[in-house]
Amino acid sequence: MNNKKVNSDIKSNRVKVIGIDGSQLGQMPTNIAISKAQNQGYDLVEVSDKSNPPICKIMDYGKYQFDMRKQDRKNKSKNKVHLKEIRMKTVIADNDLTTKVKKCVDFLIKGDKVKISIQTHPRRHNDKQVALSILETIENVLLEFGTLSSSPKQDGRFLNAFFVPK
Repeated sequence: MNNKKVNSDIKSNRVKVIGIDGSQLGQMPTNIAISKAQNQGYDLVEVSDKSNPPICKIMDYGKYQFDMRKQDRKNKSKNKVHLKEIRMKTVIADNDLTTKVKKCVDFLIKGDKVKISIQTHPRRHNDKQVALSILETIENVLLEFGTLSSSPKQDGRFLNAFFVPK
């Protein structure tokens, strides 16, 4: 968080002061500006030190810090993209597959990434081809809600594919 100079931390002799309501109070010595702010029950906060004299504002610094932290938390939570995983085996009934695909559609509409993992069995004949065909049918349905980010890859016993929302 940006650390602003408050009250006695302001080292300049003269400052340009903005009131609590946003009105210009003009230039004045720093000690007088600090006493004006404290008489109103607020703090004198340096807004910009780039100009000459520095610009200071009379405000409640504790409330300002609280609002900034609250806004940071809100922005941080908005930027998160969750990865949701849907697991299944190659032996799956049609109605179970449609249920899993509906879940994938819901996740993509919410804006989450979806990882589809299909577990293959090494002793079953053509199990990888079955998994690829299941993945192809899922891809045909999900293409209107998201895009396949990379081609399906075998990772141990699982065939994984990632979908990103449009």
